[in-house]
Order: sequence, then C-alpha cells, then structure tokens
Amino acid sequence: MKTWSDWSATNFWWFWGASAVIGAVAFCFFASLCTRGVVSSANLLPWCAILLVLAGVIGGSLWLRSTGHEKTAVLPLLALIVPVILTLVGTLLFSAFYFLVFAFGNGRMN
Repeated sequence: MKTWSDWSATNFWWFWGASAVIGAVAFCFFASLCTRGVVSSANLLPWCAILLVLAGVIGGSLWLRSTGHEKTAVLPLLALIVPVILTLVGTLLFSAFYFLVFAFGNGRMN
C-alpha cells in the first residue's frame, strides 16, 4: 500500500506546475502594477520579497528533488498550494451563499 509521501513524491510535477502557475500569476500581477505606476519605492521591497520567496520555493523544490529528497521536495510546494486552494474554495462558497441569499431573499441583503 502506498503511503501519502509516496503518492506526493510521484505527483511532484503536478504540484510543481501548480506552484509555477501561482508564481507566474504573481509576477504578471506585479508587472501589471508596475506599468500602471502603482508600485512605488514604498512598496517595492515587500513585492521583491514576495517574488523572491516564490522563486525560492519553486527553485528550492527542484534543488531538493535533484539532490535525492523527492518526498521533502513536495513540502514547500504544498505550503504554497494549500493556502491558494483554501482561498479559492472559500471564495466560491461565499459567492454561492451570496447568490442564494440574493436570489431567495427577494433582492434584499439586509
């Protein structure tokens, strides 16, 4: 019987791909804000820290896998993926609740 760590190690590339998409979305968001002039010297340092952490998680997991730590390489990826999944699920549940209250509450929200 396969353990959870064996399953996660065999699905490493799925987790890595999801983390790479998360990192790409964050970078595109940052680039979009830079072109509109929203990122200033006051908030450039936090943005750089966020992007460096994302690059460190994605690159660090590849480094761990290349050194033979397949099971450990999944942990930083999951630390990035799980909060994003929980946020998306929470947003969808809240949206469904909002729609149901609005649809069956005679158009009143108070």
